[in-house]
Amino acid sequence: MIYMLYGIMTTVVNWGVYCALEFAQVDLNVCNVASWGASLIFAYVTNKFFVFKSRSRRFWHEFGLFFGARSLTGILELGLFPVLLQMDNHTLFGIEGFVAKILVCIVVVILNYFFSKWIIFK
Repeated sequence: MIYMLYGIMTTVVNWGVYCALEFAQVDLNVCNVASWGASLIFAYVTNKFFVFKSRSRRFWHEFGLFFGARSLTGILELGLFPVLLQMDNHTLFGIEGFVAKILVCIVVVILNYFFSKWIIFK
């Protein structure tokens, strides 16, 4: 349950940064990269200290696994987003590319859960 709460908060950070930059008329791909980076940092801190309460003394190992897993899903997000954006560039709630962002987010959240639960913070 707490994983879901912080997952939602991470998604809010991701979308919040994306939307703020999109409203500032920043390139959509730049919006996506920046939102991913902000959510990566937020997710690591919350997963380590609040969700899994990791007290591991192997910080770099754990961080490396987390960063690696999130990088894989980040690459997926960065690659899938422009493809979906090109295929179906709808505006929702006044935000261009929002439908593509939602679809990519669903895939990424599911994969991040599996990586965190069974590999990184087991």
